Amino acid sequence: MIINTMNNLPKSLKVESAYLEQMLDMKNFSASYKMLWLYAIYKEIIMGNNEVSVKKLISRMVGLVWYPIIYYKLNLGAQDKLSDIVLYVHDTLKISREENEHYVSDFIFRSDDKDLNKKVNNISLYVQYRLIRPLYENNIKTRESILGRKLTDSELHSYIADLSNTDIKPFYKIDRENKKIIFGELWAEYIRDNQAIIEGWINYKFICYLQVKNPNVPSIPFKIHQPVKRNLTKAKKYWKIIGDEIKIKDIYTDKVLEQKNFDKYGEVSIDHFIPWSFVLHDELWNLVPTFKNINSSKGNNLPDLEQYYNEFCELQYIAFTIARRSSKIPPKYLEDYFNVNRYLYSLDLNDRCSKDIFINSLRKTISPLYQIASNQGYGNWSFNII
Repeated sequence: MIINTMNNLPKSLKVESAYLEQMLDMKNFSASYKMLWLYAIYKEIIMGNNEVSVKKLISRMVGLVWYPIIYYKLNLGAQDKLSDIVLYVHDTLKISREENEHYVSDFIFRSDDKDLNKKVNNISLYVQYRLIRPLYENNIKTRESILGRKLTDSELHSYIADLSNTDIKPFYKIDRENKKIIFGELWAEYIRDNQAIIEGWINYKFICYLQVKNPNVPSIPFKIHQPVKRNLTKAKKYWKIIGDEIKIKDIYTDKVLEQKNFDKYGEVSIDHFIPWSFVLHDELWNLVPTFKNINSSKGNNLPDLEQYYNEFCELQYIAFTIARRSSKIPPKYLEDYFNVNRYLYSLDLNDRCSKDIFINSLRKTISPLYQIASNQGYGNWSFNII
């Protein structure tokens, strides 16, 4: 369930801030275009621009969803065509998933690729009209009442553009001839004066939308922007201590993590069994040591469960058993495992940890995450022995 914790937007004596709520009324959302169009406008206004081309705004819209779609594999909805542009830029034009929002936006804006520009143009046919339509709904109803019929899309767009250009306090004016948007001075001033609150409000709306379209995906509020750096210091220390106690076998190659194998497979690296971009945490129950080259090969994919799951659980159980009795591992490290099963927290150091209970707990945590990640489009990976 989504709980609305956002307060009303700041009031103003110069503009009617409630109009912004009308523009992004969640009841009318079937696609993400309007909120991303508004977000792109917000970005341009904050940068100090008074007008901008329609293509530039749509390019910025695509940049805004680059990480949610390419890095985190979130779904924007069946009717949303921005995903098509993102996937075309990534898969066909070969722009790396690691590129940031600004690079992607600039690339699309400057591109002369015909197919890409056609996709961008298709979005430009309606989005600039639909965002501000609520501001002119009474005018539209009056016009349709006089005509005795609904306006066609072409008539509606022309009428909204005319209204925006005669409005004394427009949110923006639509210059159809030059394909550009001219921001209303009073609204631009309002947005600049309240930029932190307004950006938070737009982000909240976007998060709500993504939660509806991705109901089982964890950590969505952290998946709308470029990821922060991971902190694997704890995991490296943990597995180093375990490695001092036993010879650790890499679960993917069945090779011991020792010097004679490092030349071929690379040094020790910490792997997120379920990709970090899906779980967005570094808890020990999802981490295992592997070789650097193997980890790079696995990338942002899911390991084949049939091949690797038993070895993963076995290694985790052995490590947990050693860690419980090691004076070198801080007790707080084991709290990661308590998140999987509170039974583990109740064990005394002298109590034997049931292997069946441990592995079953891990399975109940891993399996649904694995399935959801697979449904989101994370690929299946296995190591090919050469």
